[in-house]
Formats: sequence, C-alpha cells, structure tokens
Amino acid sequence: MNLTVDGATLYYEVRGSGPVLLMIPGGGGDAGYFGPIAAILADRFTVVTYDRRGNSRSPLDGPPADLVMAEQSTDALRLLETFGDEPAYVFGNSLGAVIGIDLAIRHPERVRALVAHEAPLVAALPDPEPLRLRFADIHAAYVSGGVMAAVTKMTEYEGGSEAGLPGGPELGGRLASNFGFFVGHEMPPTIQEYEPDLEKLRTSGVPVVVGVGEPRKDTMQDEIQAALAAKLGVEAVDFPSYHHGYLTAPEAFAQRLMDSIG
Repeated sequence: MNLTVDGATLYYEVRGSGPVLLMIPGGGGDAGYFGPIAAILADRFTVVTYDRRGNSRSPLDGPPADLVMAEQSTDALRLLETFGDEPAYVFGNSLGAVIGIDLAIRHPERVRALVAHEAPLVAALPDPEPLRLRFADIHAAYVSGGVMAAVTKMTEYEGGSEAGLPGGPELGGRLASNFGFFVGHEMPPTIQEYEPDLEKLRTSGVPVVVGVGEPRKDTMQDEIQAALAAKLGVEAVDFPSYHHGYLTAPEAFAQRLMDSIG
C-alpha cells in the first residue's frame, strides 16, 4: 500500500489484527527487514512496516536532499493516523529507534509504548564529540569516494557486523541501493546532529524499553544504550542476536519484544 505525505510517497505493509505495532527500520533498511518477525507478531498485533522516505519503494517527490528528524517522525505519525486515534506500540531499530524516540517526544499521546533497539543516539553520551567525528569521517569518505569508501570506513570503526543476513537478493539489492542515501542524506542530520529532549521523554508517561543486542560486546553501541537507559531511568533490556536479531533470530526476538511491552 502507499500513503502520500508531504514531499514523498510511503510504501507500507500491514499484517495481522489487534493493537497497532509500528516497526521503523534503520539506516539502509526497509519493510523487508521485518518480514520474518512481522509474520510472527501478526498473531497478536496489527503490524505496520514501511520503507522510510527516499528508501526502496518510498520515492521522494524531488531530488535527494538531507532529511531532518521532524520529517522522519512526522512520516511515522502520518502512518499511525491511517489506523485511527488509539496510541500504538512502536518498535525501532538503529536509526529507526531514534525516529521512535523523536515521535514519542513530539507526540506522546500516540505512543502506547516504545521499544528503542540499538539506537545510535550520539547525544546520549557524556561526551558525544568523538562519535560525532567518526560519523563525520564516514560521511566525508562517502562524499570523496562513494559508497564503498563509506562502507570501508564504517567497517573500520565498527570492527565488522553480522554477515549473510537472510532476505535474498531482492531485499539485499534494495538495501545496497539505500546505503548511499543513508550516509549522504540521513546520517548527518538524524544521527550526528540530532539533540532530543530526553528529560521530556522521561517525564512523558510513555513506557520506553531500551534494547541492546546480546551478547554485549563492549562497543560504543553498548555504551550508548547504557547512557540512554540511565537518562531515562530504566534498565537496558537484552535482545537476542545483536544488531539485527529480528532477522537472524526472529522467533526469540519476537518473544523478547512481546515480553518487554507486557
């Protein structure tokens, strides 16, 4: 299905019945990220997945441009509005988790509970500047050398990630084509520069689950989740199979997700 929003057309998919669960993909991802886990969760929820604007099947109305966070969270809000006025459960992974945080800050009345899984929320760190410089370095590599230079620089900083994610060549092709848009137009304004009001979120009344991949690897990502959880006054919750557990261990991940929101 498609939804026309300001400046773009959003592609989205709906499965199941029950309370709405909106699943927001991270950088480079799309609705296909959540295919395996959405099929499991559809027994309990109306699961809504989508391609974020400028990615995969959600074209922009004009040429590529930097996307500010308000555009990203407003897109999520517009999707929720198509399902009525009731607050929805929201799950976000990586950049999608940061978008979920912004949605809960701006529109807490629309979020029944938020699961923010592995949010690269630089601003949560006591000293965010070193990580901001890393992201700036990756962006500069993309500008000067293209996608492969950015991938090389990101791998250098992250020490690699899960290999051989399932999904087949169609999904893999879409994700590969999205990466340049993410590094070039999404990462600078929504990760490097984004400064959320975490105190407003903490006092909003929205239950927030800060998800961290297990086993923990003592990475910068783990440090961010610990700092974010502390600022929100909650304990971080371990989720199976590290950053992309919804793909690599969908049944265990779905159970943890359901357990975490009650």
